Amino acid sequence: MITYFTLRSYIKSDHSSDSRITFQTEIQRHLHLIKETSNIPIDWQEPTPGQITEKQLQLHFPQQMNKIEYGRLDELIGLACISPTIYKEFIWGYRLFVSTQEVLFQFLQRFEIATSINCSLSKIIKARIVSILSYWSTTILPLLPEKEKQDALKLFHIFLQRMKDYGMKKQVILLENQMRREVIVFLSPENVNNKIRLPFSYLLNQNKFKFIEIPFKDFSEQLTYITSYYFRSIKLFELFLWNKCHDECKTLLKCIKVFNAIQNFFAIQILNKKNIFKRCKILQHIIDIAYYCYTLQNYNIVVCIVSLFSTSAIHRLHKTFNNISSLHKNKFNELIGFASPNNNWLIYRKKIRRSKTYCMCSIYWIIFK
Repeated sequence: MITYFTLRSYIKSDHSSDSRITFQTEIQRHLHLIKETSNIPIDWQEPTPGQITEKQLQLHFPQQMNKIEYGRLDELIGLACISPTIYKEFIWGYRLFVSTQEVLFQFLQRFEIATSINCSLSKIIKARIVSILSYWSTTILPLLPEKEKQDALKLFHIFLQRMKDYGMKKQVILLENQMRREVIVFLSPENVNNKIRLPFSYLLNQNKFKFIEIPFKDFSEQLTYITSYYFRSIKLFELFLWNKCHDECKTLLKCIKVFNAIQNFFAIQILNKKNIFKRCKILQHIIDIAYYCYTLQNYNIVVCIVSLFSTSAIHRLHKTFNNISSLHKNKFNELIGFASPNNNWLIYRKKIRRSKTYCMCSIYWIIFK
């Protein structure tokens, strides 16, 4: 009966492109409803398709308030769909009180409601939901635990397929392209092994290999992979609790411990060499590691190494620094400028803001700045 009503409404309409889109969307919505099998969990009922009025649409998406102190999940979801700013705060904090899968389904419900009518408000809502999915897939998704990520991806692909069925192919292509981006900081172990050809040549040697013999690219990539594991494990609440109770922030404490351990390792490698030429080679090798980490956007290691060079034990090695090559001096000066705390880390902040892909911020900067 509803399909007949929708068809009759279309026949009586002006047959514009908007009318055709609305009618085609309704057909797809009914097809999804009458399917015997559905990938949506049984306990989550899909919204009933059918045309709604603009007044009914406004009831699902309340007007934006100037200040939000609390609200039910459905209210926050509705506000996120119409606000250009609230959705970012919501995306970063929702895991404190609800699962990712439930949030995605809530947005899927709002998307279904918005496609029930073709008006200016519904267009804004659909565009906002696409922005939310884009922001979520590039910020939160790579940080999720593996099981939660896989569960979320299943529903996310259902969402994309639904959008494609409703004629939003360009938006789907955009989201799929974002999903395919390969960022070294957040690669899975399988991808890392595919990227780096194992075994390394120095591992085939029966003798114990030396630090200087490890190619700086291999060392940087493995170091990035290890530190990114701890970085991704940081819980959001730890950033709020750090100034009040350090003992509760176990992951942050681990990150600090790793940061200090890496710094001590590099310091020992430099100071153990009494010969100035050998010390220069070690120093150049460490600069190469720092610079390659800089290209990988592993700024945590960059700050770790640059801050090491400013310690009294290393900074006093003037002859060693004077004997490094001009190429390494240029790299060193560039890193010093990037990790400079002048003007409240101005260059560092600009680099972070301009980054279009994921990057690993410095633990020191997160905690103390």
